[in-house]
Amino acid sequence: MDQYPQLLDELSNSGTLGEEWRGAFERAPRSAFIPNSIWIPDDDEPTGYRRAGRAGTPADWWSAVNANDVVVTQLDDGADHGPGTSSASMPSLVASMLHHLDVRDTDTVLDIGTGTGWTTALLCARLGDHRVTSIEVDATLAGAAAERLADQGVFPTLVVGDGLTGWPAGAPYDRIHSTAAVQHVPLPWLEQTRPGGLIVTPGARPTPTPGCCAWWSANGAVSRTAVSWTTCRSCGCGRSARIR
Repeated sequence: MDQYPQLLDELSNSGTLGEEWRGAFERAPRSAFIPNSIWIPDDDEPTGYRRAGRAGTPADWWSAVNANDVVVTQLDDGADHGPGTSSASMPSLVASMLHHLDVRDTDTVLDIGTGTGWTTALLCARLGDHRVTSIEVDATLAGAAAERLADQGVFPTLVVGDGLTGWPAGAPYDRIHSTAAVQHVPLPWLEQTRPGGLIVTPGARPTPTPGCCAWWSANGAVSRTAVSWTTCRSCGCGRSARIR
């Protein structure tokens, strides 16, 4: 059932997953961080989703986990109805954002939005647990992610709190990686990033080109704080800010 190696081959062959990250993706498989119960699209259901369980409906569960697609892991902050409020990002997006994070082996990283814990585990697999701090606002999600990470022998610094304020106790960071979309870069992120560091985050504004997370000018308040923006227009991974 586990077609994860095939997924990694596809990402590698497309150029999305570089060799510098392939080993981390192999050491931290996505399946280890997806909950045993997930939600998959179903137009016949009132919510638009139905449950798929690793034990009860394994074919559906593995198919979703090994696809290059988003996996919805929570509806309406834990209820069995309403919109999806937490998900595991599609692997190609994860790989693209990590590529643009441009980490060096000695970098320290603040990962904003622990979620399932998968991206945190990938960062740890690449850099080492002691160089990674991850923050999650939802205490339930944070607790579940901590358990999954511990089960895999991964022990980064984990924080329950508002990612928009960063985590000053571990600053300064060489890199900040956020899965949470923002319209403007929060000032605490800038203050907690080392000069010469990098921030990678998806953008929250509507984009004129489907698939692109950020497609707008960096002029204005952000640029006046001595941040130089570059936007990835090809893979839709988000935008990067180099702190001068």
